[in-house]
Amino acid sequence: MWYEKSFGYLVNHPGQSARHVLRDTVQDHIQDIRAAQEEYLSEITKTLEEAGIKVEAGDEFEDDD
Repeated sequence: MWYEKSFGYLVNHPGQSARHVLRDTVQDHIQDIRAAQEEYLSEITKTLEEAGIKVEAGDEFEDDD
């Protein structure tokens, strides 16, 4: 394409570490993320129980065909 010649090419030099900001941020804060997930899951479960809704966990699903 024309812009490849206009702007050059992406070069990754040996010995230069790649920066993966999102992945690194998640890995650095994985304990906090899991704690927040547990907290929100318990709140959702409590809300469903108060509403009288029962959710059964399983691998079965309904097919609307």
